[in-house]
Amino acid sequence: ERLAANIETTQGVLELTLDNERNRIARLELLLSMAGLAVGASAAVSGFFGMNLVSGLEAAARGFLTTVVCSLGLSASIFAACWRRFRSVSREQRSRLNDVQALKSVL
Repeated sequence: ERLAANIETTQGVLELTLDNERNRIARLELLLSMAGLAVGASAAVSGFFGMNLVSGLEAAARGFLTTVVCSLGLSASIFAACWRRFRSVSREQRSRLNDVQALKSVL
């Protein structure tokens, strides 16, 4: 009886450890996806300007620098917006988990 309880406890701890690792990998995958989206936005801007269409910016003295800075700003703002949303959802889930634990302790 005691051995069975120890085995179940060990199994529960191992399941929690695996769940934690799975969640950590999912967070890393989400972070890489957000970074890929931000880099993709910059790549789209460079693709638009690489189509050899006349836009007038190629003759401007600071056209290239302006385009690069705006592209990097766009990428940074996309990543920051995704990151803020991710942190907001994480905080909300943590709050709900704390509420559930409080209810369990009351009951």
